[in-house]
Amino acid sequence: AGEIATLCKDPVAGRHLIETIMDLPKGHSWARQRVLHKLIPNYIVSISENRFGWHVVRKAFDNGTLNDKMLLVKALAKSSNRLAGNTFGARLLNHCKVQLYKQHPDHWSRDQARAKQTKKRERMNEWLEDIE
Repeated sequence: AGEIATLCKDPVAGRHLIETIMDLPKGHSWARQRVLHKLIPNYIVSISENRFGWHVVRKAFDNGTLNDKMLLVKALAKSSNRLAGNTFGARLLNHCKVQLYKQHPDHWSRDQARAKQTKKRERMNEWLEDIE
């Protein structure tokens, strides 16, 4: 897991390798989940504070299942005071709506479900425009 965390913080190639895993389509979510489960317990906070690593966490959140997002937000919420004092951590807290999660987890879940539906509709519309 330490090696994966190091790759996430690598400005040249490592970060892009891990971001590619985070961008994999729905059918390959097992790879994203495997990486996340290795990173979340001990490394997610330091990666989130890193200039390059926070992009990896953002992509994991954006492309993750609701369960993936919940795991990430719980981990970020536990360290939200620390992350809020860091430029990249603060961006991530805002992007993942950690404050909303801490105050109203049910609203956060509904927002995530709505965002997923909107994203599906946008992709379908793009696909339909492409075939016209």
